[in-house]
Amino acid sequence: MPSVSSFRYEPRRAAAPLSSSELVAEFVALHLASYNGHLRSQGYVAKVVARMLFDARHFAYWFGCNADWGRIDRAVIDRFACHDCSCPGAMSGRRSRSGIAVRRRHAIKFMAYLVREGAIAPIAGEPELDERLTAYSHWLATARGLSPAGIKQSLREVKRWYGNICGEAATCSPEALRSILLDQDPSRSKGAIDRTVCTLRSFVRFLIAQGECPPDRLAALSVAPKRAATQVPRYIDRATIEQIVAACDTSTRTGLRNRALLLLLARLGLRAGDLVAMQLDDIDWDQGTISVSGKSARSARLPLPQDAGEAILAYIEQARPTVTSNHLFLSLKAPYQPFAGPSIICWILGKAVERAGLIGLPTGSHVFRHSLASSMLREGSTLEAIGTILRHSKPDTTAIYAKVDLNMLGEVTQPWIGGASC
Repeated sequence: MPSVSSFRYEPRRAAAPLSSSELVAEFVALHLASYNGHLRSQGYVAKVVARMLFDARHFAYWFGCNADWGRIDRAVIDRFACHDCSCPGAMSGRRSRSGIAVRRRHAIKFMAYLVREGAIAPIAGEPELDERLTAYSHWLATARGLSPAGIKQSLREVKRWYGNICGEAATCSPEALRSILLDQDPSRSKGAIDRTVCTLRSFVRFLIAQGECPPDRLAALSVAPKRAATQVPRYIDRATIEQIVAACDTSTRTGLRNRALLLLLARLGLRAGDLVAMQLDDIDWDQGTISVSGKSARSARLPLPQDAGEAILAYIEQARPTVTSNHLFLSLKAPYQPFAGPSIICWILGKAVERAGLIGLPTGSHVFRHSLASSMLREGSTLEAIGTILRHSKPDTTAIYAKVDLNMLGEVTQPWIGGASC
């Protein structure tokens, strides 16, 4: 297979120059056959292989094989995924039926294959972090014990206002720090503002530890804007949750996995990220417990409910692929990888709600967490007990469930003594 060290595809020598579509056809003939064999060796079914090959060919025609493939980066792939398809007739008049996310994923997989084969240079990713942000990442991992996902989220937040305090001609002044806190868009949620406050304080502590910022700068962040949660978290009643769980078809591998997953959400109030990171070794079958990593690598061991344990065992024995990965929950389509992120859990829950024929319910996997807390509160559990199950680090986090619920109060109100009130 030819090496494209110049980042340009070099076709075989011909007596006459090849046209653009002939270049593409030769490129496709050269790489698509081996790519087909690679996909089949990974265990993809024929229907998926056909769609991935079509999108790979589509990407080649869209970009053009006589173009500079060294210029391909994430932005180029995003433009391909979102383009309004009017590709040339060499595509046999077919239009791609893949959605934007699928088209993007298939293009990335094809590019990764070409890189692995040495046909093109690696795809350019995000710009490398400067020395300060690299040191901050290391400090978060070692001194603060953040998980890789937490570090990635912190860096994403820091980059929003990094230039305001560490850019050229910028100083870490109290005015600059306070402006970041106080000049918040009114449309931003309480959670987004809290994330900014927490990350800014963390970054200033790092600068102080590095000797790049006076210690008194932290005092400028002592008062931050507060937007209290004005609503009781939305929840689903217990009967509806059981209906959602029962909608999983346990005669299929996907149904067995999803039932085990949903029962862990419903019985223990786990976060979506907890399920994505969960390992086979986290389950202690002898003691009937399960270890949950949680935020900031804080591990907690919780009792494993009987029905959830039986559902997990059925999934492992009958549905989980036999692979080297130690993750508990895997994709059931080749190449059987762990979930890419928490959004997959939300998608699974949404599909279960659709199968149950329910409409108008709160969305997101966190609603199971809120529902468990609300049910425990109505059954007489203390806020301390709820905080223990949900693994809240601060009592204030649990206290949100003690807010006045007007619907609940309406069920227990008594008539006014002496008749109607004036």
